[in-house]
Amino acid sequence: MNEETDFGKINKIYKLYQYTTSDLEQLVKNKTATLYSILTKYKNLPLHFCVKYFLNPMHDYILEGLEHPITIYDLLRHQPHLKAKDVISCYYNIFGAPLSRL
Repeated sequence: MNEETDFGKINKIYKLYQYTTSDLEQLVKNKTATLYSILTKYKNLPLHFCVKYFLNPMHDYILEGLEHPITIYDLLRHQPHLKAKDVISCYYNIFGAPLSRL
């Protein structure tokens, strides 16, 4: 019982938007949603997605003036399925440097 809209699919029972990971990537890249809102509203986000966008060392996806950089502690608190050692390892694999912003 889902309805197509310009913003994704709305589940009429729960009134929640259900986006795929690629949909969320587009929201982040186009800066149409804050990183923090995505982090807190969506559970079980993929590790690579979380590290690439939430922990980006250049803060490319942060909406200036609306949010602060997300730390590994924020990430682990809102995405409890992730493990710190996996996040640190993935960060190094993506950005080629150790995670310095805790």
